[in-house]
Amino acid sequence: MTDSPAPFVARAAGWPLEVVLATGYAVLAAGGCVAALAVPAAHGEVRVGLMVIVVGVYAAWAAHLVAALCIAAVGWCVATAFLLGNGGALALDGAPAALRLAALLAAAVIGSGIARGVSPGSRP
Repeated sequence: MTDSPAPFVARAAGWPLEVVLATGYAVLAAGGCVAALAVPAAHGEVRVGLMVIVVGVYAAWAAHLVAALCIAAVGWCVATAFLLGNGGALALDGAPAALRLAALLAAAVIGSGIARGVSPGSRP
C-alpha cells in the first residue's frame, strides 16, 4: 500500500467533478472567445490550435482525465461549429474533423498525464 494519491483525482482543492467540469466549460468558453477575437476567421486551424492548448492546460490543472475528455469533446463541438466559420452549425468534414477531435483528446490525455506525473507523492 502506498501513500500516493489515486490517479487522475482533481487537485482543484478537492472540488467535486461537477465543479471541475463547470470550471472547464467556463475556461473553454473564454478560450473560444479569445481565439475568435484574436485570430481572423480565415485562419480557422490556428483557432483550433489555441483550443487544443486551452484543453491541455485545463487538463494539467484539473488532473482529472474524465473531466478533461469531456471538455475536449465539447471543445471539438465549439471549434467545429463556431471557430471554423460554420455559423454555429456542427458541420462534419470527414478526416479534418476527426483530426481536430484526435488533437483535442490527445491534449486532454497528455495534460492529465503531465498532472499525474508532477502530483505530490507520485512515483517516478
